Amino acid sequence: MKRWLKFLLWGGGLVAVLMIAAGIAVRFYFNEARLRALLLPPVRAALGREVDISSISIDLFRGIKIGGFTVKETDGKADFIKVKELGLSYSLLPLLEKRLEIGRVWLENPTVNVWRNRDGSFNFSDLKMLRPEPGNITGDNQTKVATPDNPAAKALPLALVVQRCDITGATVTFVDKLKELPNVNLTADLNTKLDLGNLKPESIKVVGKLEFKLQAEYKSLTPGAVGTIEFDRRKIVYKVDIKQKNEACTLSGSLSDYLAAIPKLVLNIDSQRLDLAYLAGLGQQLSATGPAAEKPVSAKAGKPGSAVRAASPSSPQLKARGKIDIKQALYENYRVDNFFLHYDFDGVNLVISELAGKLADGLFAGAAVIKSLLKQPEFKGNFSLSELNLASLMTMAKPELKDSLSGTGAGEFIFSGRSGPGNTLQQSLSLDGKFSLRQAGMRKLPLTVALSQILSMPELADLQVDEFAGNLRIKKGQLKLNSSWHGDQLSGSAIGDIGLDGGLKLPVDLILSQNLSAKLAQRYAWVRETFNDKGEAEVSIYLNGTLSQPQLRLNNTKVTQRLQKKLEDKLLQKLGERLSDGESESAGETSTDKPEDILRNFLQKK
Repeated sequence: MKRWLKFLLWGGGLVAVLMIAAGIAVRFYFNEARLRALLLPPVRAALGREVDISSISIDLFRGIKIGGFTVKETDGKADFIKVKELGLSYSLLPLLEKRLEIGRVWLENPTVNVWRNRDGSFNFSDLKMLRPEPGNITGDNQTKVATPDNPAAKALPLALVVQRCDITGATVTFVDKLKELPNVNLTADLNTKLDLGNLKPESIKVVGKLEFKLQAEYKSLTPGAVGTIEFDRRKIVYKVDIKQKNEACTLSGSLSDYLAAIPKLVLNIDSQRLDLAYLAGLGQQLSATGPAAEKPVSAKAGKPGSAVRAASPSSPQLKARGKIDIKQALYENYRVDNFFLHYDFDGVNLVISELAGKLADGLFAGAAVIKSLLKQPEFKGNFSLSELNLASLMTMAKPELKDSLSGTGAGEFIFSGRSGPGNTLQQSLSLDGKFSLRQAGMRKLPLTVALSQILSMPELADLQVDEFAGNLRIKKGQLKLNSSWHGDQLSGSAIGDIGLDGGLKLPVDLILSQNLSAKLAQRYAWVRETFNDKGEAEVSIYLNGTLSQPQLRLNNTKVTQRLQKKLEDKLLQKLGERLSDGESESAGETSTDKPEDILRNFLQKK
């Protein structure tokens, strides 16, 4: 037993001495000058640039460390790439298990400066390693594909594991001298763990975290972003805060199965406040001042103008879902609070399963399905409104009418249609539903002013009705209205058409209050013959023109029909009374009134 122990001690000591000696030999042989001579020439040859190193050291047990690594620009003065320190540490014992284990790879304060020249080239375009070598290009300009006989295609004979890879304080800057792309400054920190296995795709495992900060500048725009990305082989999870002046939002979510045929994206947008009109203006500004669009390729050379028709877009290989949650959304004069939308895209259909928010002190909700990949995308859905304040809505939509319209509205609607060139949307849009408006006030609107003038009743210029309700349908650019209203001064109904351009073709039946009916009868004797059993005048008018310039006239046909019916009813009643009186008289007493005299007496003015 003692012999074996002594043998092990001597053997261990010998191994230790040999390793120490090997370490000293490595440090002696691979001194800084020799390492520079070994590393710099091939790197310079590969890049075609001047490359320099401030310091370099190698340790058999600790690894390799390089300080002050720089790659110069073509002028040999400015820095293209600069790294304060980079290094690699490894473990030797795992080699006994056929595993190359690198403890840590690190880059400290790497800086990359990129710019685009006025001729459109980039400052990295002339790097030698980016130029295709003639020996690697086949006759049909295709790069040779690695084969099993090619050593590059063979797997490593041992597993490669990188316990930790750190990039701290990385900076990337981009400047476009053409001013067509935004100037960018990016700083980032990256921490990863990498298990390459035998370099076959199925054996590679990676997990890491990237933290970055980006600042861009393009004309008057100065957007910025701060974010975190965590990733592994199956999933990427991200969160990015974006800000442009007073507009800010957060993008968050994940990308699963990103190496599969159909990745799955989760994209959520959250914001406390967004001005959509401002953002839309930025989009138009970018599209108007960005790089010029490519000219259409002609179908045949020498025949300009015969552009090739663009192929229909294929279905994107992506599934997506998420939500949009904006506490306050603004668009010009409009304001929506607590806007929420939940969506799901299956690669063909975009399904909005929930849409809700607060508008004009009321609530709205809805849902929709959009077939977005068709040549003329189709859509259908429903929405509802409740407790909508009409005065608040007019303040946003038509400020000049904010004091002219009031009331509380509600409605439920279904809709469908498709978008396309020209007036496709207007002609295909279909909407059907019911609505109601409580305590509706109309003050000196063109419609009420015209009504007051045609009836010579100034009090009708300001109307207040308890309820205005009905059904409406939009089809082929026309709104079909079937409505009725009730008020102290005026009640009635309207059944007809209103064009989406505001055109009116609307028969209206009015029922005036007893007080207004009496006043109208004093001006026009015939009005008394339109009174109903309650002593209310029933007047029919026809509404033409537009909403802004309505034209009213009496519906003579309907008024005549109503008067004729009234006269017939009274005539029959009078004749019935006379016939009853005749039957009750004695046989000797005969009435001398003839039927024509009875009719004459009835029609005679009193």
